[in-house]
Amino acid sequence: MNKVKVITHLFLFIFLLGTTVFAQTNFQPGIIVTLVGDNVQGEIDYRNWEKNPKKITFKSYESKKIIEITPNEIQGFSVANEVYISARVETETLGKDLLDQSPTIETIMETVFLQTLVSSGKSLFLYKNEWSRENFYIKENDEYILLKYKKYNREEIVGGTKRVFAVENKFFMGQLSAYLNDCPTVQEDISRSQYKSESLIRLILKYNDCMNEEVQFQKPKEKLLTKFGVLAGVSMTSLNFKGQYRPHLTQVNYGISTNPVLGLSFDLILPRNMRKWSISNELMFASYRFAGSNTIQKSANHVERSETRFEYAHLKTNSMLQHSMLFNSLEWFVHTGVSFGFAVSET
Repeated sequence: MNKVKVITHLFLFIFLLGTTVFAQTNFQPGIIVTLVGDNVQGEIDYRNWEKNPKKITFKSYESKKIIEITPNEIQGFSVANEVYISARVETETLGKDLLDQSPTIETIMETVFLQTLVSSGKSLFLYKNEWSRENFYIKENDEYILLKYKKYNREEIVGGTKRVFAVENKFFMGQLSAYLNDCPTVQEDISRSQYKSESLIRLILKYNDCMNEEVQFQKPKEKLLTKFGVLAGVSMTSLNFKGQYRPHLTQVNYGISTNPVLGLSFDLILPRNMRKWSISNELMFASYRFAGSNTIQKSANHVERSETRFEYAHLKTNSMLQHSMLFNSLEWFVHTGVSFGFAVSET
């Protein structure tokens, strides 16, 4: 039985436009508000938090001392155009997308950093817990109130068969109706609102506009970043055959086929988490070429000579989830995803 083995060692030098490397710490100018209301300027280790931080690292301009601060120790802080408020609030105990069969919203009391989404006559705040569950809050009389919402499963018997439906407890709509009751035009929008940042921010902004309230702060909307790049490198491919009765293949030294590899990359860089997560897409063109000959002396008057040639060109696409990590000032990447190859020509 004949066996053929093609081994390609691919060396790519990636020239990506606009690469950003984050250090292990990322101190940026910030302000903390003490429990007595004093503003202390310094630097905060800003981590572009995907989930609300449980504590922050702060360095005062005066003392230069680096300390860790929890929500119980300050009224709040601001850094990199983000504002957080310390508050004791109800938080949900379920994780993101986890559904049980009860409409009851189970909560516990915690002192946390709430992120300010809108600060105005009527304000909106966000807490994203360690399980990525999003809770939204309004403020009344110096109290931060959880807007309550829950998606859960309901079982019903339909045609003798038990089926499970996802239903919603939209208690937050009644809370918003009472909270924004002095603007009739907003009341019409509440029933169409979703328990999501963009929808609730749009609703609160519309109310403040309706009441001619000045917006003191609005968290800037974060978008997907795109990054294009050029890929260039070298492939080194070796070829050998194993088997019996085919010396014109198995007794040939094909050497190594060294060829350029060219391609393009397109990355979608996800917001938050210091933009360490991205969706990476690559399109590459690669090829290899082999030619060899073999001569066999069958007898004094019989010489058999053979020549073989193998050529292959293909396009390769990679679609991957990419995570970047920094070690000793070098940025490393870990990928996972799928790869497809398409033949362009073959001989």
